[in-house]
Amino acid sequence: MWISKTLQPIYWEQQAQLTLFSISYVMMAIAGACSLLYAKGLSRFGTKTGLIVGFLLYGCGLVLRAYPTGMAIALTSGLMAGMGASIIAIALKSLIFNIDKQEQNKVLLHTDNLSTIAQSLGAFIAGGLVTILSIIDQTPYRSALLISGVMVLIAIVAIPSLKIPKTEKPLVKKGSQKGTSFFHFLNKADLVLFIAFILSGTSWALILPIIPVYLKNMHFSDANVGLVMSLGIISGLVLKNLFMFIFSDKDKPISLLVFSVLCMLMLYGMFWSIKYGSPVIFAISIIAMYMFRTVCSLLINLVEMEIARKGNAEHIFGLIQTAFLTGDIFGGIALPYVYESGFLVNYPLVIIIFILLSNILIYSCAKTSAKSHTELV
Repeated sequence: MWISKTLQPIYWEQQAQLTLFSISYVMMAIAGACSLLYAKGLSRFGTKTGLIVGFLLYGCGLVLRAYPTGMAIALTSGLMAGMGASIIAIALKSLIFNIDKQEQNKVLLHTDNLSTIAQSLGAFIAGGLVTILSIIDQTPYRSALLISGVMVLIAIVAIPSLKIPKTEKPLVKKGSQKGTSFFHFLNKADLVLFIAFILSGTSWALILPIIPVYLKNMHFSDANVGLVMSLGIISGLVLKNLFMFIFSDKDKPISLLVFSVLCMLMLYGMFWSIKYGSPVIFAISIIAMYMFRTVCSLLINLVEMEIARKGNAEHIFGLIQTAFLTGDIFGGIALPYVYESGFLVNYPLVIIIFILLSNILIYSCAKTSAKSHTELV
């Protein structure tokens, strides 16, 4: 996945197809915005079937990314990858939700570690893979994207051997079926949560996909693009494990706010260095931003699981993923215009305020959920 995510924006921009990349990104987000439906499907057909379908769709979508030849490919690759990624994400959350409560934080950390390692290796391998393929292939980016898709499809072979409990805890609590309609989340607490993740999805959709392009524009080689991103992710891996070891019993929502501020400071440094042409500061800022964002992502996952334990889990998982990917739609639509106009470079505080506001709202939802649960008990 991360090989593809690193290389796709660079390759499509080289082919003068950044607009098609934006369309593909938006279609992926639109498919993901239907997560409430996928959650219900998983409850009916089971986690293992969901994983097989998810990996099949996602792998085929990644293969199509190697061919930025027209609107049909952009639309189809985005839809297939979006559906697959969303189904896989909800299926994995379902597996974690069915683990004993005392073990959930530990499993979330280990799962997040695996994701971080995969992200780091993917970003690092992406640059090296293109460099090696360029020796023997005239289209190294296309070949690397094809390889990433095939790797996902091969992973399907391992799914049938997964040991999944036959009696899973229902993601929907008894008596809550009538509350799973799309408009049920329009109560105060859920609406705040929905807005928070729309802001988060929109903001990061304007930043993360285009970071490899910014690095190329600052004259970093393909190998160094992967190296810079990998260093940031590896640093985040170390920091989040250190945090969980020392501060595992601390207030997670408060910690989220602290690391959000640190992440935003690095984000400001990143855009400042682009504006004033400082590649060294740019690389350092990216590494530090990824480091603090990795911790923020873990804390958001922990907070999300806490909220899900105190409400309708299926509803919470679907709501958050729908909201985040709806924001992805808005960000994906605006991406080429924001990039070409240099808006983020000239007005970085706008996007920084949006992300901080998002995490403040998540903090508010966590505190409200904890208070309501205490009152019920």
